[in-house]
Amino acid sequence: MMKKIDIHCHTTRSHLESVVPQSATLDAIEQEMKNYDIDITVVLATYFPKEGRGVNNYRLLHWLNGNPSFKLFGSLDFQNYFSTGLRELSELADEGHLHGIKIYSGYQNIDYSSDKFKQLVKMAESYKLPLMFHGGFLQCHEDDVKLAFSPKQIANIAHQFPHVPIIISHLAWPFVQELIDVASQFQNIFSDMSGMLDSYKTPHTMPQCVEGLKRYLGACGPKRLLFGTDFPVQTHLDSIKLIELAMSHYSDQDKEHVYYNNAKQLLRID
Repeated sequence: MMKKIDIHCHTTRSHLESVVPQSATLDAIEQEMKNYDIDITVVLATYFPKEGRGVNNYRLLHWLNGNPSFKLFGSLDFQNYFSTGLRELSELADEGHLHGIKIYSGYQNIDYSSDKFKQLVKMAESYKLPLMFHGGFLQCHEDDVKLAFSPKQIANIAHQFPHVPIIISHLAWPFVQELIDVASQFQNIFSDMSGMLDSYKTPHTMPQCVEGLKRYLGACGPKRLLFGTDFPVQTHLDSIKLIELAMSHYSDQDKEHVYYNNAKQLLRID
């Protein structure tokens, strides 16, 4: 089994419902890492102000407690506490705790052409941090209304800041062609295949997800795709199945890029 870096994972100490795993604590994630040969897992701070929930930067940092198996992607409440959040991210980066920034596009109202957003991107550029965006459909849990975030919304950012790595998560599912169109123009755009399916609610969509992955790989190549789970929504087992099915005709070297090397480079791991 190839070693891996999971670029997209969530942790919680809360009781889980309507997902396959029974727990998403750090201990549970570490056990999954051992089961599937995952060296490093990137855990994401979560900011969902519309829903009044999340795990903030310093709470997550406290949970991680210096564990070298985990890397922190911070975030912020862009709508309500932007200046405070930006200072906090800078402090975390200064202290060497921050390895990337997750933008909850769609879950927050964000103007990507604003001066405020450019401040955030410049901060990421100065610390050589990747920016990760939620891509594709999102679920508003309160009223079960599905909305969408399009890859085209951040094309201008990729153009203005060519040295900032941009990760559009979830293969922007189901907007794969839009992702391909944008990623084909800008070499600093990557995607992960985390959360393409819900292992509890929609495991039957595996074949469609595999075909989407094949399309993206055929157009953009294995060096532009990252392995990720979106655990606990998508299990580690399903995530590996997606890669193995989509890359059945690719070389082991190509798979190594997706599973490990691409993330290693973006995270600047020695």
